[in-house]
Amino acid sequence: MSVSLPLSRPITVIDQTFSELKVREPTGLDLMEGGDTTGYAFIARVAARCASIPIDAFEKLPARDATALTRVVSDFL
Repeated sequence: MSVSLPLSRPITVIDQTFSELKVREPTGLDLMEGGDTTGYAFIARVAARCASIPIDAFEKLPARDATALTRVVSDFL
């Protein structure tokens, strides 16, 4: 299962520009790779993995898009 998440403004990830992200359901491995489960950094790492973007791209998302992405992933959990 995946969800399309429109972005408030396009982002460029490794020479590719996206105006929306396809977000897949997290796996057990995603949760394990998320590291320490306390705080926002955990869900941010899991969300980046589920959207197939590097964490540095997640860090550059506008706050509204970062929040929307983490909510989509949280809704899967």
